[in-house]
Amino acid sequence: MITKGQLRLLRAIAKERKVSAPFEAGFMRKYDLTATSSVKLALKSLLDKTLILKDEDAGYFVYDRLFSLWLEKL
Repeated sequence: MITKGQLRLLRAIAKERKVSAPFEAGFMRKYDLTATSSVKLALKSLLDKTLILKDEDAGYFVYDRLFSLWLEKL
């Protein structure tokens, strides 16, 4: 189960396809994400649940491509 904040971040990452700076003010404002601390907690939780991964370029992306496409449509 995921929280509303986690879902909001997950959808934002899916829409961007790859996010290297999820704590950037512009990204957070664009997707109506709250405090940086909330984004950090959501990011850690999504990584722990393997819903997102971090690649060697320090970019975050949704692990399952079909799930990512579905999230983009929400």
